[in-house]
Amino acid sequence: MALIVICGQPSSGKSLAATCLAEALKESEAKETVRIIDEASFHLDRNQSYASMPAEKNLRGVLRSEVDRSVSKDNIIIVDSLNSIKGYRYELWCLARAAGIRYCVLYCDLEEDHCRKWNKERHEKGEAAYDDKIFEDLVRRFEKPDRRNRWDSPLFELCPYKDGIENSSAAILDAVAYLTKKVDSKSRDVKILQPTIATQNTRFSEANSLYELDRATQEVINAIVEAQSKALGGPMNGISLGQGLPNISISRSVGLPELRRLRRTFIKLTGQTSLSGPPPPSDAESAKRIFCELLICNQELKLGCGDLVLAFLVILFRRSGNLDMRSPWFNKLSVFLGRGPPLSWLLLCFLSIVALIAVLGSSTSNTLDFVTSSSKPDIYSSYRRLKEQAAVDYLELRTLSLGTTRPKELDLCGKERENFVPCYNVSANLLAGFKEGEEFDRHCGMSGLGDRCLVRPPKDYKIPLRWPAGRDVIWSANVKITKDQFLSSGSMTKRLMLLEENQIAFHSEDGLVFDGVKDYSRQIAEMIGLGTDSEFLQAGVQSVLDVGCGFGSFGAHLVSLKLMAVCVAVYEATGSQVQLALERGLPAMIGNFISRQLPYPSLSFDMVHCAQCGIIWDKKEGIFLIEVDRLLKPGGYFVLTSPESKPRGSSSSRKNKNLLKVMEEFTEKICWSLIAQQDETFIWQKTVDAHCYTSRKHGLPLCKEEHDAVPYYHPLVS
Repeated sequence: MALIVICGQPSSGKSLAATCLAEALKESEAKETVRIIDEASFHLDRNQSYASMPAEKNLRGVLRSEVDRSVSKDNIIIVDSLNSIKGYRYELWCLARAAGIRYCVLYCDLEEDHCRKWNKERHEKGEAAYDDKIFEDLVRRFEKPDRRNRWDSPLFELCPYKDGIENSSAAILDAVAYLTKKVDSKSRDVKILQPTIATQNTRFSEANSLYELDRATQEVINAIVEAQSKALGGPMNGISLGQGLPNISISRSVGLPELRRLRRTFIKLTGQTSLSGPPPPSDAESAKRIFCELLICNQELKLGCGDLVLAFLVILFRRSGNLDMRSPWFNKLSVFLGRGPPLSWLLLCFLSIVALIAVLGSSTSNTLDFVTSSSKPDIYSSYRRLKEQAAVDYLELRTLSLGTTRPKELDLCGKERENFVPCYNVSANLLAGFKEGEEFDRHCGMSGLGDRCLVRPPKDYKIPLRWPAGRDVIWSANVKITKDQFLSSGSMTKRLMLLEENQIAFHSEDGLVFDGVKDYSRQIAEMIGLGTDSEFLQAGVQSVLDVGCGFGSFGAHLVSLKLMAVCVAVYEATGSQVQLALERGLPAMIGNFISRQLPYPSLSFDMVHCAQCGIIWDKKEGIFLIEVDRLLKPGGYFVLTSPESKPRGSSSSRKNKNLLKVMEEFTEKICWSLIAQQDETFIWQKTVDAHCYTSRKHGLPLCKEEHDAVPYYHPLVS
């Protein structure tokens, strides 16, 4: 009969309100059967039920299942629980709608402070109460009901603190009046939920209903065919199909294919009737009767397929009593057609009105289309014609300018051009007189391009693996490095790679120096005052220039930390560091600290890193450090890791000490400060104080304002 949802904050008096409501319903004149569904009816402890989300979800499932089994049109169900989630209240509302019963929500409106006080008093009295942690969590997640929502309407608000909770409370009396009021055609304030196709149960039919339907319609067709054979093709009046069935009069000969088509259509329509519509025929006699009426309509009106469907539905509605013949429209129509107009006349009038509306609608739309199209110029068509004409004119002019020449197809390059890089030609640079490392630098005037050609991919080239798998594993055939070159390389990073038959694997723990890339990165972070390398971004280190990056192991680790690491390495004809880094999906480019500036704007990087990069930083009066200073942002870091020193007393150790002394003297001139040193790693920081440059006694001159306007690859100057 009804479903009542009790809703409110924890310890707001919901259980007492449910009890009072149940007693008031039992004392009413209706004497309804009332049942309360709550946690106690399943012997569930409230603290255990709300201790975790899975436990709370299980509780809601148990209550919902019990409500689904209990709701009916003969009793009233009261759900006494928190019901604090509006989605859960919607599920309960759907259960009431599927059952076709009344529904309402009783809300215990009590402030949080009073709920907290009542819960504490229950603790002191030893009654069932919520733990403090669970109580605060439930209060925080409570979703107040809103009468504008259909699943929260009608909403009866009970104020326990002001009005108390009694059988005679105003909200409880209003709820009882709503639930027990009799409903008739004039009732407007009481709503009984109606099931829809989505919630209504499927109509059940007899197991042999389809067989009975098929047999009944076949008997009708057999009777018509037999009567036509006796009439020898002439008209037939009053064909009797059985007791209680209407007689059929046939003015023309109806073939067996047409009868079978009507029979198939009737059976198909019977199986597709909507749940919310009239019920289909349930037995053989009613099926015969409806099928006969459909045949009569088809004979009199010569219905098409769509009209046949409409006639079938009208017959069903008429037989189910949903077609009201007592309406004023039918009373006026009876003046002309009589009190009992035949079904054929009703169908004819209805179809005529539909056809008239369709004709008027199509003519109106055509008129509007004509007016619209005639009043607006065809701009799009004109523009399209102009565009096509312009394309034709362009092709004609191009043909005239080329004359008899045609574009030449490009040939494939030879193997000697597979490693070709524009502006990098070591042999040509040596012949031109470049030395002391400048033969490996960029000289565009020395390398002639020659004939243009297409560079072919390697013989066994394979599509690189997807990121991030492609960051750690590449195909060895995609890069120009042989096994002998790999094994003879002196780089520690190369030696710790895994060269398999057709792959090169870069382990996440491959050694750069010390114990591995991760340990090395963590060491740098600790040296600049951070707890771990994951705090680089918080410290303002976002863009890193890795000079002489090897095969990009350090840069790959920084990329995993969401830093932008750019690799810069020298040109190599085979086994190129840049090529392997790019194959791994890491940003890399060819660049040398030899004679030209790197192609980056000033103040571009937060950190410049050099680990065994092979650059002699004290060479040429420190012009390489000046270039690093140009690239570093104020406050940026320069990280230098030199090769492991030999035992004390060796010439190499004395050389390293001299190098460090020269570096310290020069970094003071450019306002760098050595902030940390650990093992063979040194970190300098560029100053952020502009007054440092003016207070130097023997400092380098500052760049002019137009310095940044100089094109890239400008020669280095000291």
